[in-house]
Amino acid sequence: MYSDIDELNRKDHFYLKPTDECYFEGEYTPREGYSYSDTNNFIQNLKKPVNRLGLPEWRYKLNAINRAALSIKNGFEEKWLKSVVLVPSPPSKIHTDPAYDDRIYQVLKKISPALPLDIRELIRQTTNREAMHTLDDRYTPDQLIGMWEINEALVDPIPSEIVFVDDVLTSGTHFRAAKDLLQQRFGSIDVVGIFLARVVRPSNDIDFSKLFGLDSGDA
Repeated sequence: MYSDIDELNRKDHFYLKPTDECYFEGEYTPREGYSYSDTNNFIQNLKKPVNRLGLPEWRYKLNAINRAALSIKNGFEEKWLKSVVLVPSPPSKIHTDPAYDDRIYQVLKKISPALPLDIRELIRQTTNREAMHTLDDRYTPDQLIGMWEINEALVDPIPSEIVFVDDVLTSGTHFRAAKDLLQQRFGSIDVVGIFLARVVRPSNDIDFSKLFGLDSGDA
């Protein structure tokens, strides 16, 4: 069951604004292993790197992709899913890199045989970067936008509403960058976020306001 990001949990996701509409299913705890929770097991298998392809453990990634597809299909009204343009979060590597992992696109394509969906990789990575979950000093939304571009070959027909899909909502960097970039291209179009999980942290864990050098009142 998906829940929405509201005034009670928005503070955990630094770059989200009160006007942002985002939904999540599970809660993921960083720096904990597979056995910590069902969601940790699910997300870590989904993020399994492509260099594990061909090994027995690869089946766990495929199972996670299938689970994610079923989660989104069952978590939202079919009528709505069929009316929007679904945009997967772009991988951190460019398409020609051996480490390219389009897992979110694969998740959405797994839904498509059951539902006629408009899935478009509208946002492309233009240069390789490190994956966010591997970094201590994370990118800002503006830095991400500087490494992304709109795939102009896929803009028609012009969307009336876009749903940006990603695996984990952490600070909200990817969503903020995606929404800003998409609205730069398409105007004041609605951009909604769907996340398979959101990060939850112990009270003594990292302080995002200090990490990003911002005051707690900034969004």
